Amino acid sequence: MTLDKAVRAVPRGFSERVRRYRHLGLPLVFVLTVVIFSLLRPGDFDTWSNVRSILVQSSPALILVTGLTVVLAVGDFDLSFTMLLDVVSVVAILGMTSWHLGVSGSLLLATAVGLVLGAVVGAAVSRLKSSLVVTLAFGGAFTGMALAIHESSIIVALPQSFLDISGGSVGPLPRPIVIAAVFATSIALVFRFTRLGREVRAVGGNQTAARLAGINTSRVRVAAFAIMGLAVAVAAIVVSSQNSAYYPNSSTGLLLPSYVTAFLGVSMSRRGHFTVLGSVVGVLFLNTLQAGLLLLNQPQWVVNVVSAFVLLAALAFGRKAKSDV
Repeated sequence: MTLDKAVRAVPRGFSERVRRYRHLGLPLVFVLTVVIFSLLRPGDFDTWSNVRSILVQSSPALILVTGLTVVLAVGDFDLSFTMLLDVVSVVAILGMTSWHLGVSGSLLLATAVGLVLGAVVGAAVSRLKSSLVVTLAFGGAFTGMALAIHESSIIVALPQSFLDISGGSVGPLPRPIVIAAVFATSIALVFRFTRLGREVRAVGGNQTAARLAGINTSRVRVAAFAIMGLAVAVAAIVVSSQNSAYYPNSSTGLLLPSYVTAFLGVSMSRRGHFTVLGSVVGVLFLNTLQAGLLLLNQPQWVVNVVSAFVLLAALAFGRKAKSDV
């Protein structure tokens, strides 16, 4: 081999190694972020109290992004789920405070509402094809529905047994993160090891090929949005319990972070696919980053701008990963 060929071979080999281990980029950046903030704010960032706070704050986002991952994996988008969260929240709270359904009955009703409305959105998306337009329209409808059920006012004086859902711990872990972990693990197992999970990945990979292979693509898309509705219901219960009340538009600010973390998770897949594990790591990374910035006394607008740039970086990284497959 000539010297010129050897020189050209070095960067090629280096590039191959980078592509081979690129899926480890997000975990490594996560670890580096933790180390940097621990050095910048020793005694504040690197405490169990701060870790616990990050886990509690991450719990609703972990639940939501788990459902969103399934929708994205099937090749669709959902811009309505934060508005649906308001509907499910007000149904759950009114069930306990005005409709005399008790805590268990109210939670069952809220879960059913989330599942049914999620499936309705999925059916409309399957019929009308454009998930962006359809879910945007449903978002407006859900906002109106929440106002129709209950006017824009705060509901307080909730049962203690409901507040206990987000209180206390299971061992060293806060109860909300345990709920989120159980939900995410359950959906991940379904996504990875069941026929539905395989069909979701097939439809998301190539809808036409999946249809020709005998997969009912409409049913799969409805199922994906139903899972999103279930995630919204669980997240609504956790959020309302954490807030100790119903606040109108309490889901404001959850839409962008959910997409940021889902697309961040793509970087952990060798083939550029959406995965529950990747999305979970994305949520924990983004919330850790935001907590560190706030501990450094950075204003909220800085946190928002950083989150937006993280999303752009994740989109670029995910597209590059897919192009290399």
